[in-house]
Amino acid sequence: MTVFEGGDTECVSLETPFPPRLFCNTTDNTTTCGIHVSYGFRSHRPTKCATGRYVPQVVFKPRGDGDNSPSCGLTITDSMWNRPSCVDVYGVPEGLKDKNKNMDAQLDVTVVTGGVASPVLVSYTVKVEVIDKDKVSVCRSVGDPHITTFDKR
Repeated sequence: MTVFEGGDTECVSLETPFPPRLFCNTTDNTTTCGIHVSYGFRSHRPTKCATGRYVPQVVFKPRGDGDNSPSCGLTITDSMWNRPSCVDVYGVPEGLKDKNKNMDAQLDVTVVTGGVASPVLVSYTVKVEVIDKDKVSVCRSVGDPHITTFDKR
Protein backbone atom coordinates (compact mmCIF):
# COMPACT_ATOMS: atom_id res chain seq x y z
CA MET A 1 0.00 0.00 0.00
CA THR A 2 1.23 3.51 -0.81
CA VAL A 3 0.02 6.75 0.81
CA PHE A 4 1.12 10.33 0.20
CA GLU A 5 1.73 12.85 3.00
CA GLY A 6 -1.37 15.01 3.18
CA GLY A 7 -2.97 13.10 0.30
CA ASP A 8 -5.98 10.85 0.03
CA THR A 9 -6.45 7.99 2.46
CA GLU A 10 -6.15 4.34 1.45
CA CYS A 11 -8.49 1.65 2.77
CA VAL A 12 -7.52 -1.47 4.68
CA SER A 13 -10.60 -3.66 4.36
CA LEU A 14 -11.44 -5.82 7.38
CA GLU A 15 -13.71 -8.80 6.67
CA THR A 16 -14.67 -12.01 8.42
CA PRO A 17 -16.42 -14.97 6.78
CA PHE A 18 -17.97 -15.98 10.14
CA PRO A 19 -20.19 -14.10 12.62
CA PRO A 20 -18.44 -13.30 15.92
CA ARG A 21 -21.01 -15.31 17.93
CA LEU A 22 -19.38 -18.53 16.62
CA PHE A 23 -16.28 -17.69 18.70
CA CYS A 24 -18.04 -16.50 21.88
CA ASN A 25 -19.87 -18.00 24.83
CA THR A 26 -23.44 -18.46 23.58
CA THR A 27 -24.95 -19.38 26.95
CA ASP A 28 -25.03 -15.73 28.08
CA ASN A 29 -27.30 -13.66 25.81
CA THR A 30 -26.48 -10.40 27.62
CA THR A 31 -22.77 -10.57 26.91
CA THR A 32 -21.45 -8.45 24.06
CA CYS A 33 -19.32 -10.34 21.62
CA GLY A 34 -17.07 -9.21 18.81
CA ILE A 35 -13.95 -9.79 16.81
CA HIS A 36 -11.53 -7.00 17.72
CA VAL A 37 -8.79 -5.90 15.35
CA SER A 38 -6.17 -3.69 17.01
CA TYR A 39 -3.63 -1.93 14.85
CA GLY A 40 -0.49 0.12 15.01
CA PHE A 41 2.62 0.96 13.00
CA ARG A 42 6.30 0.08 13.16
CA SER A 43 8.78 2.21 11.26
CA HIS A 44 11.97 1.00 9.60
CA ARG A 45 13.52 4.49 10.06
CA PRO A 46 11.55 6.43 12.71
CA THR A 47 11.68 10.23 12.49
CA LYS A 48 12.39 12.18 15.69
CA CYS A 49 12.16 15.83 16.65
CA ALA A 50 15.18 17.57 18.20
CA THR A 51 13.49 16.94 21.58
CA GLY A 52 13.54 13.18 20.95
CA ARG A 53 9.78 12.86 20.40
CA TYR A 54 8.76 10.60 17.52
CA VAL A 55 6.97 12.23 14.57
CA PRO A 56 4.04 10.17 13.24
CA GLN A 57 4.33 9.46 9.53
CA VAL A 58 0.99 7.71 9.11
CA VAL A 59 -2.17 7.09 11.18
CA PHE A 60 -5.25 4.88 11.02
CA LYS A 61 -8.63 6.64 10.83
CA PRO A 62 -11.84 4.60 11.12
CA ARG A 63 -14.40 5.34 8.44
CA GLY A 64 -18.11 6.03 8.69
CA ASP A 65 -18.75 6.75 12.37
CA GLY A 66 -18.33 10.53 12.12
CA ASP A 67 -15.25 10.50 14.34
CA ASN A 68 -12.09 11.51 12.46
CA SER A 69 -9.71 11.10 15.38
CA PRO A 70 -6.97 8.46 15.11
CA SER A 71 -7.96 5.06 16.48
CA CYS A 72 -6.21 1.94 17.78
CA GLY A 73 -8.80 -0.69 16.90
CA LEU A 74 -12.15 -1.76 15.52
CA THR A 75 -14.61 -4.31 16.89
CA ILE A 76 -16.66 -6.27 14.37
CA THR A 77 -20.01 -7.25 15.89
CA ASP A 78 -22.80 -9.63 14.84
CA SER A 79 -24.73 -6.71 13.32
CA MET A 80 -21.88 -5.73 10.98
CA TRP A 81 -19.88 -8.91 10.28
CA ASN A 82 -21.35 -9.59 6.81
CA ARG A 83 -20.06 -6.36 5.23
CA PRO A 84 -16.46 -5.16 4.99
CA SER A 85 -15.27 -2.52 7.45
CA CYS A 86 -12.80 0.00 6.14
CA VAL A 87 -10.04 1.58 8.17
CA ASP A 88 -8.32 4.45 6.37
CA VAL A 89 -4.55 4.89 6.35
CA TYR A 90 -3.52 8.55 6.15
CA GLY A 91 -0.03 9.97 5.50
CA VAL A 92 0.61 12.76 8.02
CA PRO A 93 1.99 16.03 6.58
CA GLU A 94 4.59 16.78 9.25
CA GLY A 95 6.50 19.57 7.46
CA LEU A 96 9.83 17.74 7.34
CA LYS A 97 11.78 16.87 4.21
CA ASP A 98 12.65 13.40 5.46
CA LYS A 99 12.41 11.16 2.36
CA ASN A 100 9.96 8.33 1.77
CA LYS A 101 9.34 5.99 4.71
CA ASN A 102 8.51 2.30 4.87
CA MET A 103 6.19 1.24 7.66
CA ASP A 104 4.69 -2.05 8.81
CA ALA A 105 1.04 -1.91 9.84
CA GLN A 106 0.50 -4.64 12.45
CA LEU A 107 -3.07 -5.94 12.81
CA ASP A 108 -3.81 -8.26 15.75
CA VAL A 109 -7.11 -10.16 15.92
CA THR A 110 -8.74 -11.15 19.23
CA VAL A 111 -12.22 -12.19 20.35
CA VAL A 112 -13.86 -9.88 22.88
CA THR A 113 -16.59 -11.35 25.12
CA GLY A 114 -18.20 -9.17 27.78
CA GLY A 115 -15.36 -6.65 27.55
CA VAL A 116 -12.64 -9.28 28.07
CA ALA A 117 -10.25 -9.92 25.17
CA SER A 118 -8.79 -13.31 24.33
CA PRO A 119 -5.10 -13.74 23.56
CA VAL A 120 -4.16 -12.71 20.01
CA LEU A 121 -5.54 -15.33 17.62
CA VAL A 122 -3.79 -14.18 14.46
CA SER A 123 -1.60 -11.26 13.35
CA TYR A 124 -1.27 -9.67 9.93
CA THR A 125 1.35 -7.28 8.59
CA VAL A 126 0.61 -4.78 5.81
CA LYS A 127 3.57 -3.02 4.17
CA VAL A 128 2.95 0.74 3.82
CA GLU A 129 5.14 3.20 1.91
CA VAL A 130 4.69 6.86 2.88
CA ILE A 131 5.72 9.19 0.05
CA ASP A 132 7.28 12.43 1.33
CA LYS A 133 5.57 15.42 -0.32
CA ASP A 134 7.36 18.16 1.66
CA LYS A 135 9.49 20.62 -0.31
CA VAL A 136 12.73 22.28 0.73
CA SER A 137 12.25 26.06 0.75
CA VAL A 138 13.82 29.24 2.07
CA CYS A 139 11.96 32.35 3.25
CA ARG A 140 13.59 35.68 2.40
CA SER A 141 12.74 39.27 1.53
CA VAL A 142 14.25 41.18 -1.38
CA GLY A 143 13.60 44.89 -2.01
CA ASP A 144 12.47 47.85 0.01
CA PRO A 145 13.49 47.57 3.70
CA HIS A 146 10.20 49.27 4.71
CA ILE A 147 8.10 46.13 4.80
CA THR A 148 4.86 45.87 6.77
CA THR A 149 4.12 42.42 8.17
CA PHE A 150 0.71 40.83 8.61
CA ASP A 151 0.52 42.20 12.18
CA LYS A 152 1.10 45.81 10.91
CA ARG A 153 4.62 46.18 12.36
